[in-house]
Amino acid sequence: TIAPDEKGGGLRDGGSSQGPNAPLRGFAGSFLVLVLSCLLGARSDKWVRLAQHDLIFAKELSSDGVRFGPKFMDEVIVGRVLAFGCNPRPSRLAGLDPVLTRQVHLYSDHHCNPWSELWANELWPCEGRSAPRWCKSEDPQIIVSHLKVGPYYETLTTAITTTDDGLVRSNIMAVIVDRLRDKMLRDYPREAIDGWLGSATSAFLERARIEDALAIGWMIRLGQLGDNPSVSASFQTYLNRVQNVKAEEKNLLNEVTQALGGQSMSAEAKSQLVMRFGPNPAQQSSPSPPDRTDMADIALLVNRVGAYYGVINRREFDKAWDLAWLDYREEVDRDSYVRTMESIWHRRRFVTYILQDISIHGDTARVTAEVHQQTDKVWSRNQELVRQDIEFWIFEKGNWFNMVKWPDWKDSQAVPVPIP
Repeated sequence: TIAPDEKGGGLRDGGSSQGPNAPLRGFAGSFLVLVLSCLLGARSDKWVRLAQHDLIFAKELSSDGVRFGPKFMDEVIVGRVLAFGCNPRPSRLAGLDPVLTRQVHLYSDHHCNPWSELWANELWPCEGRSAPRWCKSEDPQIIVSHLKVGPYYETLTTAITTTDDGLVRSNIMAVIVDRLRDKMLRDYPREAIDGWLGSATSAFLERARIEDALAIGWMIRLGQLGDNPSVSASFQTYLNRVQNVKAEEKNLLNEVTQALGGQSMSAEAKSQLVMRFGPNPAQQSSPSPPDRTDMADIALLVNRVGAYYGVINRREFDKAWDLAWLDYREEVDRDSYVRTMESIWHRRRFVTYILQDISIHGDTARVTAEVHQQTDKVWSRNQELVRQDIEFWIFEKGNWFNMVKWPDWKDSQAVPVPIP
């Protein structure tokens, strides 16, 4: 069940988002009722609309006979969506089967982008100097009462109970599991997450086919969502009552059920589940990263860094674009990049740089430099500032490119290298 403080008004009202421009959802009978409805329902409405995007995603995938889960991500999405965002990579869609192309856009438009954009809007106040109190609070209930995520999961769970198509129900449940293991909920109160997962699992298993139950049970197991007695109990109840299935299927479901209860799973069962539902074993294993620590690659990197700071010094920001990572150039157009660089260096002039440190992991390098710059202050004399600049570079197509956006990086995995 969903905790009372997670619920908001207008769970199924639809309507608009927030602010004075939100359209009225009908005559409420009195001005006071209308005001209260807007105040209580605005926050929950946006989570309901987010759920509606995911319902479109789940239903459209089902119309293609496609199951959402690790296998879909491996075979359709990975490599075809930008590394820092949700938009498709045009170069990876060229010549792709039209059905797969549509599925990539479906994932981007209705699953990935709406989620990312809503969370960005919710959390942006926390980035400012005068962040609201809830951003800094160590009391999880204050965060819960502000965000009010519950209507999102309630809407999806209700759809599971009212939808007749088995694959649609399975895809909706898969969306719920996928969301609950998202990093945005990493610090969310465990009680709320367990409640959402428990309620959805119980509703889903009421009419689930064994193939769908296996897929969802395996996905929950992969999600490492922690011990949830409600979930394991629901699977045990389903296991006890399911009939007219092959013995090997029931044995496999028993393995999944026991694993959800905290017991280990046999290697044979894991192998069968991976083959049927993913993830691709090649994705699970961690191949040895390429070695870019030889002096030739390091010297090439140092030259590229010098070229980058050189064009910054000459304010040739359009040439800095040519040094940007190819993936980034598919995400942002040249004019936007140039305008951003001009804004960054407005009233500032690059003077010089001194390389301080280079560390490399695989195809990625972290470069730290001491950058000297002159500020152009109209109200006082020019001042020289010294700051530490950290840039990440990636080796691709025989050369190093500036990543612009920082990747996931662990210093412990990187190798410090000498600067030539």
